Amino acid sequence: MLRAACAAAVGVSCLAGSPAAITLPKPPTDEAVGFSVDDALTLSGVIPANELDVKAVQGIVTMRGTVDNLLAKDDAVKIAKTIHGVRAVIDATKVQAPVRSDDEIRKDVEDALHHDDATTLLQLTVAAHDGKVTVTGKAPSRVEQQAALADAMRIRGVNEVSSNIELVYGGPRSDLEIQADGRRALKMDPSVDSVFVNFEVENGVVKLSGTVGTATEGDRCFDDAWIAGVRSVNADDLKVEPTIKPDLRKRQSPELKTDEQIRSAIADALRYDPRILAEDIVVAVADGQVTLAGTVRHHKSKAEAGSDAKDTPGVFSVRNLIKVRPNTRPSDEHLARDIKQALIRDSRVGCFDLHEAAVSGVVTLSGMVDYSPQRAEAEYLAEQAVGVVEVRNDIHVKYAHGNQPPLSDSLPADPKH
Repeated sequence: MLRAACAAAVGVSCLAGSPAAITLPKPPTDEAVGFSVDDALTLSGVIPANELDVKAVQGIVTMRGTVDNLLAKDDAVKIAKTIHGVRAVIDATKVQAPVRSDDEIRKDVEDALHHDDATTLLQLTVAAHDGKVTVTGKAPSRVEQQAALADAMRIRGVNEVSSNIELVYGGPRSDLEIQADGRRALKMDPSVDSVFVNFEVENGVVKLSGTVGTATEGDRCFDDAWIAGVRSVNADDLKVEPTIKPDLRKRQSPELKTDEQIRSAIADALRYDPRILAEDIVVAVADGQVTLAGTVRHHKSKAEAGSDAKDTPGVFSVRNLIKVRPNTRPSDEHLARDIKQALIRDSRVGCFDLHEAAVSGVVTLSGMVDYSPQRAEAEYLAEQAVGVVEVRNDIHVKYAHGNQPPLSDSLPADPKH
């Protein structure tokens, strides 16, 4: 019934008062879906295209093959879910990571957690056995929980990551409070058409239902639902409707009509983002153009603040004037050494001969990688280091625009630095 109502709503919105119903397009064929996923993976540079086999049956995509790190496996699934016509993804890929000792993996995961702003204050323990990592402890929100798991996934030699991280909130919340905040979170997410999604909660358990245009939109709804007080989220009744293209769906933009409303929304996003640690940031808005000023202790906090502002509905542009002023300023030699270790232990860039130099907290990265996601990964790792005020990324990309290397070139090299 809900799908019919949604389709009717789309028809009315598209025809601007015309009583005639529109004919929704047919969903793409399985062959077209498979080709689109293959093409997207190739262009992304996440993995060499010859490493995975993709097959689609009734919109359900199955991926098989091997990858050499857990990040590539996770990213391949995320990319496939963005494709129009993909209703779900069955991930049958296997990770064949370099063999490392349990102690090496455990120590590297612990170091990564320690250097991450979102997890450094959490009391977490790490266990490693034959490439499988388990992280145990408590976190105040799903953001910190997922950040800890992502840190573990980045480590060379890790084949699998399991979570025993318990979410511990500041205090109990009523279902009405959770429902109000949950519906607001969906409405504020520019990637979600909240009018098509139902958010219900009972005893802290959230149930999502309705329709989304892509599997990725469904994932965004799932993540948005994890607000303070939520014990679990059930999205089994949230269906992907590939016949409704994004341009036919009725976009329900939040009613942020004034600059003050936009400023308030950005301030709330910054306040509740644990990656920013509630630092002193000033937000100014004029005709939808946002200026961020103030100070933060970490370069990564500056980048995340800019991202939060850009993701706010009603924002046309963001000028990030935030200054980075670390509480502690390690020597340039110490800073470069920290970044070197982060690059070496990373599963995506640890095999490349990369170089790092630091001068008064300004870090310059150089060297060559195969694909642009590896270049971005190196920059992300450098931004995480304590004492960094700016990152200059001079790393060159060998295979640009999705060009694939010969098979002999796709094998990982040994770490050289």
